[in-house]
Amino acid sequence: MPMVHLGAAKKTLPAQLAHAGFNRRLAPVRSSSESKATVESALAEPAPQQGPSMTAQVALILATTPIVEVLATVFAACGTFFGLLGRMDIWKATEKESFDAVHKAQNVLTASLESLRQDRKDDQKAFTGSLESLHKSGEASLESLHQDRKDDQKALLASLESLRQDRKDDQKAFTGSLESLRKSGEASLESLRQDRKDEQKALLASLESLRQDRKDDQKAFTGSLESLRKNGEASLESLHQDRKDDQKAFTGSLESLRKSGEASLESLHQDRKDDQKALTVSLESLRKSGEASLESLRQDRKDDQKALLASLESLGKGIHGLELLRYADREAWKQDVLASEARQEGRLETRIADMKADSRATTLVCDFRSKSKRIKQRKTNNNSSSAAKPSKPEETLAEKS
Repeated sequence: MPMVHLGAAKKTLPAQLAHAGFNRRLAPVRSSSESKATVESALAEPAPQQGPSMTAQVALILATTPIVEVLATVFAACGTFFGLLGRMDIWKATEKESFDAVHKAQNVLTASLESLRQDRKDDQKAFTGSLESLHKSGEASLESLHQDRKDDQKALLASLESLRQDRKDDQKAFTGSLESLRKSGEASLESLRQDRKDEQKALLASLESLRQDRKDDQKAFTGSLESLRKNGEASLESLHQDRKDDQKAFTGSLESLRKSGEASLESLHQDRKDDQKALTVSLESLRKSGEASLESLRQDRKDDQKALLASLESLGKGIHGLELLRYADREAWKQDVLASEARQEGRLETRIADMKADSRATTLVCDFRSKSKRIKQRKTNNNSSSAAKPSKPEETLAEKS
């Protein structure tokens, strides 16, 4: 039991007695001779519950201390005990000590206030009634606190279940986005392969047409030579010289066409490599962003679990507190729930920003692919136009023939 200052006990004693239910006026203080006679009679009578050591201690205390200070100390101890009963947040932890203090206070009152027994019967009845009311109110408050704790636990379990469901939905959405990105990447690669095959086919067709044109030109050239041989041996030497010049020019044109075809093939290979590199970089950035978002989701889940455990621990510690502390715990729990919702909104905004960034990257890749297709189409058109244009030596031979 804590030590109480006598002056403070004298000042706070009436208020504590009024709070405990002692509304009757106290009996007049007895003189020192009456207190000595009371002590002697108390020593002469056998104690009902205490041994000789407790009686001797009580007699020594009453003999060496004035009755006013004894009464003030006793009533201050009673007021302190009622104050301890009023503090519901530590009542459960100190329940045994409080009941021991009550028994000790009752024994001291029985030994020291024997002469005031008749005057204090009504006060004892009021004290018993107040204790009974306090006991009932304590049980009612404990029952309400238990019910509130059950309700809070149910609400926390519901919030945990909703958080788990939200996490599952986020994981499903992230997996679906990754699957769609993988499919789009495979489709783009397949389209690139198909474009390469089409370009190779077009190039082979142009080369085949060039070979056929060369065969036709050779046939026409042979016919012209035959006609020239029939026309005369005089012009044959000049025609031979012209043929040599024409063959050199035709060989040069074929060599230039071959070089241009090889250059176009090399540019196509380089464009394909660049497209594959850009697609690989975009896929790597998407994978890294997905891993970062998963890591942030795991960290947010750990933080939410820690916050929920801390709130559960605070609720467990303050389960036997006053009604005001219960309202404060509910307010803190509401703040935690609001903070968790704010974190969820932040995660949603981050995921939306990541999806927007991914869509921008996909748009850039599509723009790059369309530009590369336009460049390839332009090169193909240029090659086809150059292949369709007749060479200068062939025109000369046709004119001469």
